[in-house]
Amino acid sequence: MHQRWNEGVRNAAQLCRGIKQLGYPGGELAVQRHLRRYRTGRGHAPDPGPKPPSVRGVTSWIMTHPEHLRDEDADKLHQLRERDPELDRLTLHVRKFAAMMTGRHGDRLEDWITDVEQDSPAPLAALRATSAATSTRSATGCLCRTVPAPSRATSTG
Repeated sequence: MHQRWNEGVRNAAQLCRGIKQLGYPGGELAVQRHLRRYRTGRGHAPDPGPKPPSVRGVTSWIMTHPEHLRDEDADKLHQLRERDPELDRLTLHVRKFAAMMTGRHGDRLEDWITDVEQDSPAPLAALRATSAATSTRSATGCLCRTVPAPSRATSTG
C-alpha cells in the first residue's frame, strides 16, 4: 500500500482493494484512517526499510563460530547485539558454551548453568525450562558442528 501511495495512487478504496487481494482482513475505513496522516503530512508514506532478519537467520549467526561468519552476517549480528542487550548476553552465553564444549571443559558446565540462571535474559527462558542434560546434549550437537575442535598434537615416541 505504501509503495502504491508513493507511486501516486491516493484513492483509499482502490488501495484497500489492492491490499485485500494480498490478504488484508480489515476494511476501507481503517485504510482511510491510516492514510489520513499522509494526506496532511508531506505526502509520502515512509519507506518500509529493509526486511528484518529471520529468527532462523539470527540463530544461525549466533551458533556459527565468529571466524566462520561472512563479514556481512557478522556486521548484522553486531548491529543487532548493539541494539538488544538481551541478545548480546545470549550470544555471549552460547559462545562460552561452545568454547567449553569444543575445549572439552565439561567440568565448567555447572558454573555455566549457574551463570545463565543468574543472568536470566528472556531469550534463555526456554533453556532454563528444559533440563540441563537435554539442553546440553542438543546444544552440543549443534555447536560442535559449527565451532572447530582444537587440534591435538600426537606424540610419536
